[in-house]
Amino acid sequence: MPLTLSARITDHFRITQVQKDALKRLGIETVENLLYHFPVRYGDTAEAKSVDSLQQSDTAVIFGKINGLRASKGFKSKMTMATGYVEDETGRLQCVWFNQPYVAKMYTDGMLVRVEGKVSERRKKKELYLSNPKIEVVETVPIGVGDSLFGDGNESHTLYPVYPESRGITSSWIYHTLQKIFKAGILDTIEDPIPVSILENIISPACVRL
Repeated sequence: MPLTLSARITDHFRITQVQKDALKRLGIETVENLLYHFPVRYGDTAEAKSVDSLQQSDTAVIFGKINGLRASKGFKSKMTMATGYVEDETGRLQCVWFNQPYVAKMYTDGMLVRVEGKVSERRKKKELYLSNPKIEVVETVPIGVGDSLFGDGNESHTLYPVYPESRGITSSWIYHTLQKIFKAGILDTIEDPIPVSILENIISPACVRL
């Protein structure tokens, strides 16, 4: 089946039931829906930090491997949570997701991930940890560098898109699925909503001089 704007995502990409449910919650059914699911912001891999450089109250972005994932309850509070460790070449740091035990089942040990969150410190042990960090799987570390969404593959940059997510669908999944769609030539079938006369003026020598 040809990949068109009206094509259903489930007809062209292998996805699990959890992902199907997540796409439904996000209102994404077709290729066009996904193309117009715009990022809420752009992160910058240039701001990434190493584990050994972290200090209390930092807002940190770390790329590394996730290990030691497990779901548990707080000893005193009985609060459900998930814990794990993100590890880079400089050390490892515990991550704690309060009231989110399902995180321990969404990821597996050894996955390359990007985590972002606030660095907290346990008063008694003086140990640092990330509290409720945002986490997403990445295929390379760091994600996006040297691989522009809209470029020709030779454009180097440090920005990466962060999309609205739902359990089962991450920004990383959306990022790489969109790249597959772009490579299929779908953009060539979309008519630019900006009139040709305006586009010609934008790139005219007079505008360049201005």
